[in-house]
Amino acid sequence: MTGPPRRILVCTSYFEPGFRGGGPVRSLARMLDTAPDDTLVTVVTRDRDLGADRPYPGLSGHWVQRGRHRVFHVSIRSLRLWLRLLLDLRGVRFELLYVNSLWSPLFTVLPILAARGRLVKADGILIAPRGELSPGALALKSRKKRVALRFWAPVLRRSAVRWHATATDEAADIRTALPWADVVVASNQTGAGPEPSAPPQPRTGPLSLIFISRISPKKNLRAQLEALLQVTGQVGLDIYGPVEDRQYWATCTKIIDRMPANVTVRYRGTLLNEQVAETFQRYDAFCFPTLGENFGHVIAESLSASCPVICSDLTPWSEVLNGGGGYVLADLSPSTIATVIDSWARLEPEDRHQRRLAAGAAYARWATDRDGANLFDVVRPRTRGAGADGGPRTVALVTQGFATGGGVPQVARWLRASLEATGEYRVEQHDLATSRRDRNSRRLLAPRTWLRSSLQGPTDENGVRSWGANGVEVEPLRYRPRRELTDALNQYDIVQVVAGGPALAAVTRGVQAPVVLHFATRAKWERPSQQEAMNRAARAWRKAMTAVVDRIEHRALRSVDAVLAQNHVLRDHAAQVARGPALFAAPGVDTDRFRPHPDGVRASGHLLSVCRLADPRKGLLRLVQAYGTAVSRDGTTPDLLLVGKGELSSPVVAAIERLALQDRVRILRDVAPADLPDLYRRASVFVQGSYEEGFGISVAEAMACGLPVVCTDTAGTRETVVDGETGWVIDQAHDERVSAQMADAIRAALGDEGARRGAAGRSRCVELLADERTVGKVTSLYEALTVNRRRATTSA
Repeated sequence: MTGPPRRILVCTSYFEPGFRGGGPVRSLARMLDTAPDDTLVTVVTRDRDLGADRPYPGLSGHWVQRGRHRVFHVSIRSLRLWLRLLLDLRGVRFELLYVNSLWSPLFTVLPILAARGRLVKADGILIAPRGELSPGALALKSRKKRVALRFWAPVLRRSAVRWHATATDEAADIRTALPWADVVVASNQTGAGPEPSAPPQPRTGPLSLIFISRISPKKNLRAQLEALLQVTGQVGLDIYGPVEDRQYWATCTKIIDRMPANVTVRYRGTLLNEQVAETFQRYDAFCFPTLGENFGHVIAESLSASCPVICSDLTPWSEVLNGGGGYVLADLSPSTIATVIDSWARLEPEDRHQRRLAAGAAYARWATDRDGANLFDVVRPRTRGAGADGGPRTVALVTQGFATGGGVPQVARWLRASLEATGEYRVEQHDLATSRRDRNSRRLLAPRTWLRSSLQGPTDENGVRSWGANGVEVEPLRYRPRRELTDALNQYDIVQVVAGGPALAAVTRGVQAPVVLHFATRAKWERPSQQEAMNRAARAWRKAMTAVVDRIEHRALRSVDAVLAQNHVLRDHAAQVARGPALFAAPGVDTDRFRPHPDGVRASGHLLSVCRLADPRKGLLRLVQAYGTAVSRDGTTPDLLLVGKGELSSPVVAAIERLALQDRVRILRDVAPADLPDLYRRASVFVQGSYEEGFGISVAEAMACGLPVVCTDTAGTRETVVDGETGWVIDQAHDERVSAQMADAIRAALGDEGARRGAAGRSRCVELLADERTVGKVTSLYEALTVNRRRATTSA
């Protein structure tokens, strides 16, 4: 074994040296025996066997080695032992918590709640319901189970658990009961060898049947006994197994007392695991009208002993039994079972022997064809950052308000497309709530949403998965981690946050993969212009929220593994706060897609501005005023086209009307990203009047298309536009002069100087902002982070 081991925590009600727990005990033991070399398993179980009054000698409260694995046997009534166990487990981070039941209070509910509460560190949870969600099992105490599921299922869903099914039929049962379930199918392993035992020579006498299982309603021994009351042939039945339900067994014994003279029934106690195979060899058939088995180890053991099985159709074995292994009961009524038993009782000894040979042959075919992969290999996570399987690394792209438009969605689209174009990354996007009316959230003012079972919303046609928040009306709560989201992000090699401000990265606290933050601004910078239009109460609330968000931003910068800032001012700020590297990383532009018009810049084309139309930061009021001034000076000034999402604010609409520009200012809303390049190419000048820009991706796209740019001086435009060379940059020191200076620049840009500066802007964009240059900085950072993470993990 090289590198650190994988650690798995298994919680199960019963384990070795006990044997009365039946198939799950043997399955788990076999799982440990064949576990991958790099896997260490910790088992927590009771200190006594099923139905036993006394603990195993010398094991209670002790760790016991089982090969390289270890087992702790706990007395369930000893608080001291539970606390000691918790202290021992707290020092270990487990890759997986694996529980062997859906209902066990102490060995399922308690461990899962401990994992959710971070008392036990487990990156994932896997539940093996062991047939407990089959229709037959759910029919027993159905009302009680329905009520329990109503409260327990939402907890499991929020915990992002996965489910272990041992066959496709069980997987279907799980999904029927829990449609949201993420199910992994991996067959149980059995200790029975690949070849069946040879049956004994044909023998005469009554038909000898055996029943081996726990005596409980689910195993349906009662139906078999009621069937024996109706048979007419000579039949003997021996019953083996622990009495799990004493009231049920009392009912069975009353039926046994009424058996006719042609039927003999004996209870023979329990069997050790090593006695099961040789015991099956002494009987003509195993009769097992169970109400549901997720696997059925005892069926495999019967067939491996060349003992045919008369079994219900509620197990994964029907195909094997129909292929010679025995008989499948589609109807479990006593009369039907009696008819089948009578038909077997009438068989000649040689015919019974042939059925035993057929059962062994069916087992041999099953053993040859089955997939014997160990469960812990099946659920093995991808190697983070290594691409060990030759496939691409996986990246979770985390955004907020993706559908609302603006620079963040543009940057996110660029990054996703650029990473996937390398062929080395597969990107899946997760978009978080930004609106107080978010439909996937639990809203403080909507009590009906408080019991929402999950914050996960739908995935749209572009593969963007939406997520809600708790108390979404309060902005800081939108940046709180959600366990369900954290568990989802833990499945990726890299988590990339693309946001306006750093606060969004706070949701990744607790994520194990390297987290990279790509951001464009700070709340303290971007919000003053928005607050000016608010009434006094709203402004006060907004200022308070901004102060809180500023503190969240500070903590978020310190929590991530690396920071990519869209301008140097932000980079310098992040470098003083972040614990990891802080780099300047401008978003890239697809310079093949965004390219000049074949005929060059069109002097008669429209003036173009691309932004969020309702955002006060974009300075559309002074832009419209500048355009009005330009039109008043020269009536041939082209129309102004405003492109973006949302509605223009009332002051902007009023200014358009006051300046009589209704026929000259056109609005295009919700333009598809694929249509943007053509709008740039048909323009003459790109104009931007923003008070604040983190980068200004639309400016870069306009430059790539060869457009001269007229823009205000912001931290973002300083990274893209060179005043006097690639465009006109308007000083904002005196706001009252900005509109007039923009009008002058617009007129200049419509002349020959505009074409020259537009061509220079295209060259600068190709040199500095082309995809292959900008995405290379991101992928180099990814590589460094994953290599460092592997080294740190190896040395831990």
